[in-house]
Amino acid sequence: MQNRIIFDKLNAVPAASDIKPNTIYCVKNAVGFDLYISDKLGQALTPLDVKLSELTSLDSSITLTRTDNTIDLSVASGSSALSLITTVRNETGALLPKGTVVTLNGAGGNKPLIRPAKADTESASSRTFGVLRQDISHQQNGICVCSGELTGLNTFDYTEGAAIWLSPTVAGTFTTDKPSAPNHMALIGVVTRSHQTQGSIEIKVQNGFELEELHNVAISNPQPNDIIAYNSVTGLWTNTPAQTYWSQAQW
Repeated sequence: MQNRIIFDKLNAVPAASDIKPNTIYCVKNAVGFDLYISDKLGQALTPLDVKLSELTSLDSSITLTRTDNTIDLSVASGSSALSLITTVRNETGALLPKGTVVTLNGAGGNKPLIRPAKADTESASSRTFGVLRQDISHQQNGICVCSGELTGLNTFDYTEGAAIWLSPTVAGTFTTDKPSAPNHMALIGVVTRSHQTQGSIEIKVQNGFELEELHNVAISNPQPNDIIAYNSVTGLWTNTPAQTYWSQAQW
Protein backbone atom coordinates (compact mmCIF):
# COMPACT_ATOMS: atom_id res chain seq x y z
CA MET A 1 0.00 0.00 0.00
CA GLN A 2 1.03 3.57 -0.59
CA ASN A 3 -0.06 6.39 1.66
CA ARG A 4 -2.29 7.73 -1.12
CA ILE A 5 -4.64 4.81 -0.39
CA ILE A 6 -7.43 5.94 1.95
CA PHE A 7 -8.85 3.86 4.81
CA ASP A 8 -12.53 4.20 5.66
CA LYS A 9 -14.30 2.43 8.55
CA LEU A 10 -17.99 1.65 8.11
CA ASN A 11 -20.77 -0.40 9.65
CA ALA A 12 -22.11 -1.51 6.25
CA VAL A 13 -20.91 -1.86 2.67
CA PRO A 14 -21.27 1.57 0.98
CA ALA A 15 -23.82 2.15 -1.75
CA ALA A 16 -22.45 2.38 -5.29
CA SER A 17 -22.96 6.16 -5.38
CA ASP A 18 -20.90 6.58 -2.18
CA ILE A 19 -17.81 4.61 -3.23
CA LYS A 20 -14.63 6.65 -3.18
CA PRO A 21 -11.70 5.86 -5.51
CA ASN A 22 -8.54 4.17 -4.20
CA THR A 23 -10.10 3.39 -0.84
CA ILE A 24 -9.88 0.38 1.46
CA TYR A 25 -13.18 -0.05 3.30
CA CYS A 26 -13.25 -1.83 6.64
CA VAL A 27 -16.80 -3.05 7.19
CA LYS A 28 -17.67 -4.34 10.63
CA ASN A 29 -19.10 -7.86 10.88
CA ALA A 30 -20.12 -10.10 13.76
CA VAL A 31 -16.56 -11.10 14.69
CA GLY A 32 -14.33 -8.41 13.27
CA PHE A 33 -14.31 -6.71 9.89
CA ASP A 34 -14.33 -7.41 6.16
CA LEU A 35 -12.01 -5.55 3.81
CA TYR A 36 -12.92 -4.18 0.38
CA ILE A 37 -10.83 -2.10 -2.02
CA SER A 38 -12.28 0.25 -4.63
CA ASP A 39 -10.91 0.90 -8.11
CA LYS A 40 -9.27 4.16 -9.22
CA LEU A 41 -12.59 5.55 -10.51
CA GLY A 42 -14.64 4.69 -7.44
CA GLN A 43 -17.01 2.48 -9.43
CA ALA A 44 -16.57 -0.98 -7.92
CA LEU A 45 -15.50 -2.81 -4.75
CA THR A 46 -13.38 -5.94 -4.60
CA PRO A 47 -13.35 -8.07 -1.41
CA LEU A 48 -9.94 -8.61 0.16
CA ASP A 49 -9.72 -12.14 1.54
CA VAL A 50 -7.42 -11.53 4.49
CA LYS A 51 -7.49 -12.71 8.07
CA LEU A 52 -5.30 -10.20 9.82
CA SER A 53 -5.41 -8.45 13.16
CA GLU A 54 -3.32 -5.53 11.90
CA LEU A 55 -2.53 -3.76 8.61
CA THR A 56 0.26 -1.21 8.28
CA SER A 57 1.20 0.95 5.29
CA LEU A 58 4.72 0.61 3.88
CA ASP A 59 5.88 3.90 5.42
CA SER A 60 4.26 2.96 8.77
CA SER A 61 2.22 6.17 8.73
CA ILE A 62 -1.14 4.33 8.72
CA THR A 63 -2.09 1.37 10.92
CA LEU A 64 -5.38 -0.54 11.09
CA THR A 65 -5.85 -2.77 14.16
CA ARG A 66 -8.62 -5.24 15.02
CA THR A 67 -9.24 -6.24 18.63
CA ASP A 68 -12.31 -8.47 18.93
CA ASN A 69 -15.13 -6.27 17.54
CA THR A 70 -13.19 -3.01 17.70
CA ILE A 71 -11.44 -1.49 14.68
CA ASP A 72 -8.88 1.24 15.28
CA LEU A 73 -7.36 3.44 12.57
CA SER A 74 -4.26 5.44 13.46
CA VAL A 75 -2.37 7.95 11.32
CA ALA A 76 1.06 9.12 12.41
CA SER A 77 1.06 12.86 13.11
CA GLY A 78 4.37 13.25 11.33
CA SER A 79 3.18 11.75 8.04
CA SER A 80 3.03 14.12 5.09
CA ALA A 81 0.88 14.31 1.99
CA LEU A 82 2.30 15.07 -1.43
CA SER A 83 -0.90 16.54 -2.82
CA LEU A 84 -4.42 17.63 -1.97
CA ILE A 85 -6.91 15.73 -4.14
CA THR A 86 -10.65 15.46 -4.57
CA THR A 87 -13.09 13.41 -6.63
CA VAL A 88 -14.70 15.29 -9.53
CA ARG A 89 -17.18 14.37 -12.26
CA ASN A 90 -16.98 14.85 -16.02
CA GLU A 91 -20.25 15.57 -17.81
CA THR A 92 -18.78 17.58 -20.69
CA GLY A 93 -19.65 14.98 -23.32
CA ALA A 94 -16.00 14.10 -24.03
CA LEU A 95 -13.03 12.44 -22.37
CA LEU A 96 -10.85 14.79 -20.33
CA PRO A 97 -7.23 13.53 -20.35
CA LYS A 98 -4.77 13.52 -17.49
CA GLY A 99 -3.10 16.92 -17.12
CA THR A 100 -6.20 18.91 -18.09
CA VAL A 101 -6.55 22.16 -16.14
CA VAL A 102 -10.17 22.32 -15.01
CA THR A 103 -12.62 24.82 -13.58
CA LEU A 104 -15.68 24.18 -11.45
CA ASN A 105 -18.90 23.93 -13.41
CA GLY A 106 -21.66 23.10 -10.91
CA ALA A 107 -22.39 19.78 -9.25
CA GLY A 108 -23.80 16.40 -10.27
CA GLY A 109 -23.83 12.88 -8.86
CA ASN A 110 -22.88 14.29 -5.44
CA LYS A 111 -19.59 15.48 -6.95
CA PRO A 112 -18.28 18.81 -8.29
CA LEU A 113 -18.63 19.03 -12.06
CA ILE A 114 -15.61 20.22 -14.00
CA ARG A 115 -14.78 21.43 -17.50
CA PRO A 116 -11.57 22.61 -19.17
CA ALA A 117 -10.48 26.04 -17.95
CA LYS A 118 -9.38 28.79 -20.32
CA ALA A 119 -7.89 32.22 -19.59
CA ASP A 120 -9.73 34.19 -22.27
CA THR A 121 -12.86 34.98 -20.21
CA GLU A 122 -13.81 35.56 -16.58
CA SER A 123 -16.32 32.71 -16.54
CA ALA A 124 -13.83 30.17 -17.90
CA SER A 125 -10.96 31.11 -15.58
CA SER A 126 -12.24 32.56 -12.30
CA ARG A 127 -13.03 29.18 -10.71
CA THR A 128 -9.93 27.32 -11.88
CA PHE A 129 -9.80 24.34 -9.52
CA GLY A 130 -6.84 22.10 -10.31
CA VAL A 131 -5.30 19.60 -12.74
CA LEU A 132 -6.62 16.09 -13.48
CA ARG A 133 -4.52 13.20 -12.17
CA GLN A 134 -6.09 10.70 -14.58
CA ASP A 135 -8.15 10.44 -17.75
CA ILE A 136 -11.86 10.89 -16.99
CA SER A 137 -14.45 9.69 -19.48
CA HIS A 138 -17.82 11.36 -19.97
CA GLN A 139 -20.22 10.72 -17.05
CA GLN A 140 -17.43 9.25 -14.92
CA ASN A 141 -15.72 10.31 -11.71
CA GLY A 142 -11.99 10.82 -11.31
CA ILE A 143 -9.27 12.51 -9.29
CA CYS A 144 -8.24 16.16 -9.51
CA VAL A 145 -5.12 17.55 -7.82
CA CYS A 146 -6.06 20.87 -6.24
CA SER A 147 -2.66 21.55 -4.67
CA GLY A 148 0.69 19.80 -4.53
CA GLU A 149 2.59 17.39 -6.76
CA LEU A 150 1.36 15.90 -10.04
CA THR A 151 3.68 13.49 -11.86
CA GLY A 152 3.71 11.50 -15.08
CA LEU A 153 3.29 14.46 -17.43
CA ASN A 154 5.01 15.57 -20.63
CA THR A 155 6.89 18.68 -19.50
CA PHE A 156 9.81 18.28 -21.91
CA ASP A 157 9.26 21.73 -23.48
CA TYR A 158 9.42 23.52 -20.13
CA THR A 159 12.32 24.61 -17.93
CA GLU A 160 12.42 23.31 -14.38
CA GLY A 161 11.34 26.07 -12.01
CA ALA A 162 9.32 27.89 -14.67
CA ALA A 163 5.95 29.30 -13.63
CA ILE A 164 3.01 27.91 -15.60
CA TRP A 165 -0.18 29.84 -16.34
CA LEU A 166 -3.63 28.90 -17.60
CA SER A 167 -3.61 29.19 -21.39
CA PRO A 168 -5.90 31.79 -23.01
CA THR A 169 -5.75 30.03 -26.38
CA VAL A 170 -6.15 26.27 -25.78
CA ALA A 171 -8.72 25.18 -23.17
CA GLY A 172 -7.45 22.92 -20.41
CA THR A 173 -3.75 23.57 -20.98
CA PHE A 174 -1.02 25.63 -19.35
CA THR A 175 1.71 27.85 -20.73
CA THR A 176 4.86 29.58 -19.52
CA ASP A 177 3.80 32.78 -21.28
CA LYS A 178 2.20 35.02 -18.66
CA PRO A 179 -1.17 36.22 -20.05
CA SER A 180 -1.90 39.93 -20.33
CA ALA A 181 -5.13 41.91 -20.65
CA PRO A 182 -7.69 41.40 -21.99
CA ASN A 183 -6.85 37.76 -21.11
CA HIS A 184 -6.98 36.62 -17.51
CA MET A 185 -4.09 35.56 -15.28
CA ALA A 186 -4.42 32.29 -13.36
CA LEU A 187 -1.19 30.86 -12.00
CA ILE A 188 -1.26 27.05 -12.03
CA GLY A 189 2.10 26.36 -10.37
CA VAL A 190 5.69 25.60 -11.32
CA VAL A 191 7.48 22.89 -13.30
CA THR A 192 9.53 20.68 -10.97
CA ARG A 193 10.81 18.16 -13.51
CA SER A 194 11.29 18.48 -17.27
CA HIS A 195 10.71 15.11 -18.95
CA GLN A 196 8.74 13.65 -21.86
CA THR A 197 6.83 11.08 -19.79
CA GLN A 198 7.86 11.49 -16.15
CA GLY A 199 7.59 15.26 -15.87
CA SER A 200 6.11 16.82 -12.75
CA ILE A 201 4.56 20.07 -11.65
CA GLU A 202 3.80 21.57 -8.25
CA ILE A 203 0.26 22.94 -8.32
CA LYS A 204 -0.74 26.10 -6.45
CA VAL A 205 -3.65 27.73 -8.25
CA GLN A 206 -3.86 31.51 -7.82
CA ASN A 207 -6.63 33.21 -9.75
CA GLY A 208 -6.16 36.83 -10.73
CA PHE A 209 -8.64 39.59 -9.86
CA GLU A 210 -10.79 41.99 -11.81
CA LEU A 211 -10.37 45.63 -10.72
CA GLU A 212 -13.90 45.70 -9.28
CA GLU A 213 -13.19 42.58 -7.19
CA LEU A 214 -10.68 44.40 -4.97
CA HIS A 215 -12.09 44.98 -1.49
CA ASN A 216 -11.52 48.76 -1.52
CA VAL A 217 -12.79 49.42 -5.06
CA ALA A 218 -16.48 50.05 -5.87
CA ILE A 219 -17.24 50.19 -9.59
CA SER A 220 -20.79 51.01 -10.67
CA ASN A 221 -22.02 51.16 -14.29
CA PRO A 222 -18.64 52.06 -15.85
CA GLN A 223 -18.69 54.31 -18.90
CA PRO A 224 -16.09 55.37 -21.48
CA ASN A 225 -13.65 57.98 -20.12
CA ASP A 226 -14.45 57.22 -16.48
CA ILE A 227 -11.54 57.55 -14.06
CA ILE A 228 -10.92 55.95 -10.67
CA ALA A 229 -10.81 58.46 -7.80
CA TYR A 230 -10.46 57.99 -4.05
CA ASN A 231 -13.43 58.91 -1.84
CA SER A 232 -12.17 59.88 1.61
CA VAL A 233 -15.67 59.62 3.12
CA THR A 234 -16.29 55.99 2.12
CA GLY A 235 -12.64 54.98 1.98
CA LEU A 236 -13.21 53.48 -1.47
CA TRP A 237 -11.89 54.00 -4.97
CA THR A 238 -14.88 54.68 -7.23
CA ASN A 239 -15.45 55.40 -10.90
CA THR A 240 -16.29 58.97 -11.86
CA PRO A 241 -16.72 60.66 -15.27
CA ALA A 242 -13.45 62.42 -16.05
CA GLN A 243 -15.24 65.65 -16.99
CA THR A 244 -17.08 65.71 -13.65
CA TYR A 245 -13.91 65.04 -11.71
CA TRP A 246 -11.89 67.78 -13.38
CA SER A 247 -14.69 70.33 -13.11
CA GLN A 248 -14.82 69.72 -9.34
CA ALA A 249 -11.08 69.63 -8.84
CA GLN A 250 -9.64 72.45 -6.75
CA TRP A 251 -6.47 74.06 -8.00
